[in-house]
Amino acid sequence: SGQWEKTITGDDAQKDWTLSAYPSFDIDNQTPADTQVTCTITVDGKQVSHQEATGDNANVYCSVYDKQRQLTRRRKRTHPRLLRLGAFL
Repeated sequence: SGQWEKTITGDDAQKDWTLSAYPSFDIDNQTPADTQVTCTITVDGKQVSHQEATGDNANVYCSVYDKQRQLTRRRKRTHPRLLRLGAFL
């Protein structure tokens, strides 16, 4: 099991981002059938992409594109743009 998270601000937060997550493979040990994998992307605190998968072949793919960011910009913001990527195994 593990967790990875990254917060992005400034110009980098304006870019398109993709995130994929899957369990590491070990030829000597089979991946458990109850393995859970999750990815999440939030923009300014609003979840814009979220995927979950369970199983020995579990993998997930999350992405954020300019169209999704434009939807969050329609609200009045008083804080800087914040993009958070996260993957959980």
